[in-house]
Amino acid sequence: MYLADTNILIRFLLRNDPAYQPIRRAVTLLKTRQERIVTSAQNMVEFWRVCTRPLEQNGLGLTVEATEQRLRLLERHFPVLADDARTYAEWKLIVLNHRVMGKQVHDARLVASMTVQGVTRVLRQM
Repeated sequence: MYLADTNILIRFLLRNDPAYQPIRRAVTLLKTRQERIVTSAQNMVEFWRVCTRPLEQNGLGLTVEATEQRLRLLERHFPVLADDARTYAEWKLIVLNHRVMGKQVHDARLVASMTVQGVTRVLRQM
């Protein structure tokens, strides 16, 4: 099972992005191989943030309605992992055991979600 990272979610829908075609091909190939590609609530929150952030702040400048439409499309392609107390408990163990600080706490939360749900790989843009 693969976790689709936020950069995959964003570029999966941006036809004018140079990464659009390679990402679409990768997703199609993985699905052809019967691989499951999922995402997390956190990735969807990050997707929303980028979509609704103004263009001048490196966002896409989309409306709430346009963003919701894209979110629904992504939900059809990438099921969202359950986010529950087990994920929080795993995240807490990770940040304490590895002394995680700053922005890395967000990545630790993704790792916690993946661990709890049995996701072993990340699909992300290089």
